[in-house]
Amino acid sequence: MTMPGLLLLALLAAPPPAIGGAASVAVEAGSGRVAIARASRIAVYEGFTASAPTATFDAPDGPLDLLEFRGGKLIYRFVMPETKAESFACVLAEDGRELVVFPNDGIGAAFPTAGARLTVDGKGLYQNLTLEAGSRAELGIPGDVPDGAGVIATYRFAGEKVAARFSEDFDAGRALAAGDLLITLRRGGLLRYRAGEGVTWRLDGDRPGPWRILDVDPAGRVAVVLEGAAALVGRAVADGVELWRLDLGAPGSAWDAVTSGRPLSVVDGRLLRDGRVLVLGRARPFLTVWDPARGVPVGGDLLQREEYLPMRERILAEDATLAGVGEVVTERGPALLLGARHGVAPAPLP
Repeated sequence: MTMPGLLLLALLAAPPPAIGGAASVAVEAGSGRVAIARASRIAVYEGFTASAPTATFDAPDGPLDLLEFRGGKLIYRFVMPETKAESFACVLAEDGRELVVFPNDGIGAAFPTAGARLTVDGKGLYQNLTLEAGSRAELGIPGDVPDGAGVIATYRFAGEKVAARFSEDFDAGRALAAGDLLITLRRGGLLRYRAGEGVTWRLDGDRPGPWRILDVDPAGRVAVVLEGAAALVGRAVADGVELWRLDLGAPGSAWDAVTSGRPLSVVDGRLLRDGRVLVLGRARPFLTVWDPARGVPVGGDLLQREEYLPMRERILAEDATLAGVGEVVTERGPALLLGARHGVAPAPLP
């Protein structure tokens, strides 16, 4: 971006030298460490203001997108240089070892594919699937489970172990670890499944509409759940207890400045390190910070701020999410890092 305000902000924040120009960036959930892919190299910085990387790795030539950084593992998407035809993904450990590249016939054709992501602890992969003939045969799912059932497949790096949990009731899951899952139900509701224990707790929805897990903190303590069109709720991972709730009915005066008086509609959310929640909404496209302790939005609509202009195009897209947005610490305090092909700008959090 060439806007003077954004250039000045980037200079004040003193980002790593390699962050300028065409780059792909991922922020490690929880730690604020920054990985930057540029010119066939991946560099990891201890923080956004670090002047030198703590580690660098070779990367495939050509376009490379960093997808996630969790638990010291990086997952990135690339095109195989030899064929330049198919898009692959790779998981890289902190010591530079490639843990797995996929699609990978040695593991399976149905899983992992492009939809696979790192478990919350970074020690494996998981993916949500819909049961059909191919995934049934590959994952060894019994014939009495009907096609169309929900499946959460996992791959643990240690021991290279693949597992699958499945049910007609399952909608989608988020893997805290390869054997520890939060799973939403098709009729609304949420459960936790742990290998060796089974279902440790279950909540059934009391209103129509699917539930969605938007985020889980890196320590696996709090999950942000969009419960149909009724509420955005923080739930304790340990037992499902409600920790806070944002009702999505009449927003009230505190939300009018954010939504321009329109109904409050939330499509995505991310936990910040201080317990607040970054909320992406669709009354009209808006981005704000929800403070559960005070029960109010903070900072108004961030998309109206000059520092957030690089994000507007992404947020205005119909399928926009908060994927790829990370929290870092700059010399001016906590900020969001907004990745872009032509450089990266930090935007201060309210």
